[in-house]
Amino acid sequence: MASVDALLTAFPDHVQIRAEVAQHLARLAEPGRAADVVREMVGSRPAQAWLILADEAARSGREPAEVIRFCRRAVMADPLSPHPLAEWGREEQRAGNWAGAEQLFAAAYEMDPQPAFAADLAALKADQGQPHEALQGLREVLRESRRYPWAWWRRGEIHWALGEMRRAIRCMRIAVEQAPEDPHYVLRLYQAFEEMGQAERAAALLRQSPHLGRSADLQNSL
Repeated sequence: MASVDALLTAFPDHVQIRAEVAQHLARLAEPGRAADVVREMVGSRPAQAWLILADEAARSGREPAEVIRFCRRAVMADPLSPHPLAEWGREEQRAGNWAGAEQLFAAAYEMDPQPAFAADLAALKADQGQPHEALQGLREVLRESRRYPWAWWRRGEIHWALGEMRRAIRCMRIAVEQAPEDPHYVLRLYQAFEEMGQAERAAALLRQSPHLGRSADLQNSL
């Protein structure tokens, strides 16, 4: 983290550098530090700042209404970008407002028909009680964009819920291999191995993970 502190010290007023540092901290599962970096950016890069604050609020377990409020502000700050719409949709999905989430995902996809927004729409089908339709949508997304760890992970979760354990494990392993920097995928694959009674494979996965030294969740699982 010395390099992060050095960048912030060297460029205290450089908005783009602060934004990129905050996003890097968020990816490293340090949302609190990310939020501290961006709080003063709300007036200069508002949409990006509001989304990082929304992420921090969600990871901190704050009320869904507060997280959604940050997302709304991001949309108002940059109404021509599909990304705040999609983030708002994801928070509505977590809150169980599936109809609202579908509208937001569809609006984001209409603005920019990229695989990420198609994947959001597809995965939402699982929450709406349509797992097979969700899998079909995710397969179509992955045919277009094979290197998409979130879509592989989400597909794995749906296979798991359907009792298709081997398919689930294969999809989760692909997600881990494509995004080794994300401890969430590692932890979920570990849990899947444990639930299948494969404790040795689970422990080996954790010991080989580069996140073991800094992730309390992974350490507590050993």
